[in-house]
Amino acid sequence: MPQALAERLALCLHEALANVIAHGGSTAHSAPIGLLFELKRERQSNQASVTVSDAGIAFDPLSVPQKMLPKTLGEATTGGLGLVMMRRCSDRLDYRHEGGRNHLTFGVLWNSK
Repeated sequence: MPQALAERLALCLHEALANVIAHGGSTAHSAPIGLLFELKRERQSNQASVTVSDAGIAFDPLSVPQKMLPKTLGEATTGGLGLVMMRRCSDRLDYRHEGGRNHLTFGVLWNSK
């Protein structure tokens, strides 16, 4: 897996975990957070993905409208850009709520050589 793509996955993982801790509520803090790393190799392309599962408050990040980036420093506000970063750093972003848990999957793709 190319280093740059591994770094993109690490950024997304950091953001996902920070959100669970900051916004997941007491149920997120009382149950373990699950992590699943998957690597799929095919003839033409490869995919690496991470799934973060937590027992926090149900929240579908894909339901949040994409935030427009500020055009000037004066328009900028603090916070709220985590989902923007995750959408830009991942080639795949999926969410489901199942069994009382959030399951957020993000991944990257690259060509086989």
